[in-house]
Amino acid sequence: MFWKLVVVAGAYGVAVFAGGFFTQRLCRWLVERADDAGLSEWVASGVPHAGRLIGWLERFLIVTFVLMNQPGAVAVVLAAKGLLRFGEIKGGPELDPQRRVAEYVIVGTLFSFSFAVAVAALARWVLNLLPG
Repeated sequence: MFWKLVVVAGAYGVAVFAGGFFTQRLCRWLVERADDAGLSEWVASGVPHAGRLIGWLERFLIVTFVLMNQPGAVAVVLAAKGLLRFGEIKGGPELDPQRRVAEYVIVGTLFSFSFAVAVAALARWVLNLLPG
């Protein structure tokens, strides 16, 4: 039982916090590579640390749903985030920069979700190997 708790707690910690670290690094790299003032301004215009908190919450939910064997619920989280972000993307910088905002959001979201799903799937696999 102790090792199962360690695996579950570790999965949450790695998915939520390490996932946030790597997603943030990827997103910063994307902004730097884009060399686009409109994209940089759009990223900076959000509520401070809101993106980090949103990422933590979504990865927490993903780990929970995967560990509970509810993959459909993961799809609902992804769809809900897509719907909520649509307004932001549509309101982004004009024309070509709007595409960059959309790509930025999509890459960050998919990386974050993929990271959380991979960690949770690994945790489920390890949990199935443990006795009891």
